[in-house]
Amino acid sequence: MTEAIVDYTITMPGFTLQHGQVPATGGTFNIVFDPVALNKDFPNLDLSGRDDRSSGLSDTISIGMFLTGRRGSETSYSAENITLQGNDVVVGLPGAVTPVISGNAGIGGAILSYTDGNALVASTDGSGSYSFAVSNNWTGTVTPSKLGYTFAPVNRSYTAVNGNQSNQDYTAVFNPPVAFPAQSITPTGFTAVWGTVNGAAGCRLDVAVNIGFAGFVPGYQNRDVGASTTVPVAPPVVDIPYYYRVRAYNSASTSGNSNAVLVRPFGSAKYTYLPLVLK
Repeated sequence: MTEAIVDYTITMPGFTLQHGQVPATGGTFNIVFDPVALNKDFPNLDLSGRDDRSSGLSDTISIGMFLTGRRGSETSYSAENITLQGNDVVVGLPGAVTPVISGNAGIGGAILSYTDGNALVASTDGSGSYSFAVSNNWTGTVTPSKLGYTFAPVNRSYTAVNGNQSNQDYTAVFNPPVAFPAQSITPTGFTAVWGTVNGAAGCRLDVAVNIGFAGFVPGYQNRDVGASTTVPVAPPVVDIPYYYRVRAYNSASTSGNSNAVLVRPFGSAKYTYLPLVLK
């Protein structure tokens, strides 16, 4: 994320009138000078600087501004000095700050990658919100990522950005596990197997008698099996095919279903042996 601080000093010949710092927020900053609020008297040392054609004559003042911007590990600087006349002066330093892209990526701890001269990244806070600045007229692509998640849209592209871009949101979808072929298949059951899912607290298992999962095996519908990746299954009936699938979950969300795996825990085959008669 880019941070920008402006150090400013307001002077008139022989006197420092005001000094301070202001943050650059949302791509802009203001410096406000109100001579009346100073409640001080100063000699007119700058008579030669007066402009008789101006309304509301006042002493000429000079404002020096020095901006320090930080984006990641990079630091940039910008300085400018202007001379003004007037009672209440509000000025901004044009071009010294950059457009800000902000939104919510749908999950905390996500990384948003982009290129602005160099490859850069921004991260989301615990609520999924993010904000970072880019160069004026920036063109590029922002891609969110987090292990175990898929994002929609996959990325966002920008062209000649010269103003703030807010509500640049993404939806984070928890990736489902991958179910593997069953192991330890016997006439009375089998072991369901699936892969680990990064960021998952556990999984829930379904076992059914059809591919559409319309008829669940008792005790195996949305069964919470914790962090295990193997679970023994003992269906009540043998010699029929079964299907299983799993879903991963954590405190934030639950994934979609894994692929379905077909298992055939058939009983032992029986054979009839006939005597061999030679003639």
